[in-house]
Amino acid sequence: MLTGSQKSLALPPGLAFGVATDALLTRARANPGRGVYFDFLEFEKTVANNQTPNTPALSLLYALARQLEDIEKEGIEARWARHAAMARRTWDWVDEMRERGIALTLPVVEKFRSPTVTCIALPPGANSAPIVAELKKRGFVIGAGYGKMKETQLRIGHMGDHTVAGLDVLLDVMADVLKR
Repeated sequence: MLTGSQKSLALPPGLAFGVATDALLTRARANPGRGVYFDFLEFEKTVANNQTPNTPALSLLYALARQLEDIEKEGIEARWARHAAMARRTWDWVDEMRERGIALTLPVVEKFRSPTVTCIALPPGANSAPIVAELKKRGFVIGAGYGKMKETQLRIGHMGDHTVAGLDVLLDVMADVLKR
């Protein structure tokens, strides 16, 4: 399993975290051509010595230590619940917008939706770029869709230190932008 620091840890990008099973390490040992970059055996060797295989980004490690303290204070289950509450609020907001005549949709059925990010499909003919730009002018950063959906979808993250109250402020501003 691998993850990056910029996701639910709410840190700048630049750190990677991973967990490898014994089976993966056994496979790595059997692979003489595994290369140097991201060598699980090198990671295992350096971790045993409380080291890193490369020069670490110390400022990010200090930020990580602080963030882990904050996560511990909040409690991991409470953090997960907050992320899930933000997702649910966003999903409900999409329904509210549709009731107000703005044809937003959620392109993923509920049982497959992520509690960490919501993709919102825009009404036919709408383009994400001007919406993202206007929100940025107003102090908010959200993402456009990826790939083929870049122009037709928006993405709102629900991880890190964000709150439902802060999300509500964003959603109010988005509603204003979308009415235009």
